[in-house]
Parts: sequence; C-alpha cells; structure tokens
Amino acid sequence: MFTIWQLLTVGNCYLCHKMVNKAMKQATYRVLLRKEPEGVYTAIVPSIPGCVTWGETIEEAIAMAREAAEGCLEVYAEKGIPIDDDSETFEYSINLPVAPLTDQAA
Repeated sequence: MFTIWQLLTVGNCYLCHKMVNKAMKQATYRVLLRKEPEGVYTAIVPSIPGCVTWGETIEEAIAMAREAAEGCLEVYAEKGIPIDDDSETFEYSINLPVAPLTDQAA
C-alpha cells in the first residue's frame, strides 16, 4: 500500500519538491487511473485536454502522467491557451445499480 505522498511524488525527492515549491507557483491536477484488461494502467489528467498516458505499474503511470502533464502545459502555454487546475475541484463517486444486459439479437 502506498501513501498519498508517495504516489504524488514518484521520482521526486522531498528536498527537491520543497525547493520547487519556493521557486514556482504550484498547480494541482487530478490523475485518474484505470487498470486495463492487459494489466497496464491508463492515466488521464481530465483538466488538461489530450493528456492521456499509461504505465506498467501505478507508480509508472503516475510518473508518466506527471511528465505528460508538464509537456502538455508547456505546449498550451507557448500557444497562449490557459488551462485551469483542479485546486477548486471536488470529486465524489456514487454507486448505482446496473441492470443486466439482455441479448437483443433477432
């Protein structure tokens, strides 16, 4: 099991993270992870259009999402396209009953 801190700082040391926080304004982006039938993990950053990647493990998928998000944000900034972060986004999951599928073949 991983702590939230471990998942959010894959590939970064704590000291480096603190130095970046002082030097740059930080933005928050959600990363949605989905385990695929092939066993890999898809990582989607919903607030950044087109920011989708994958990894063999959860840690790798998060690291790839960070790299993809940074690249996408750089391109959008060069084009003058503002991208809002998720600092004011709240998320909740709901469970709904699902009716079984029926065979509708004639």
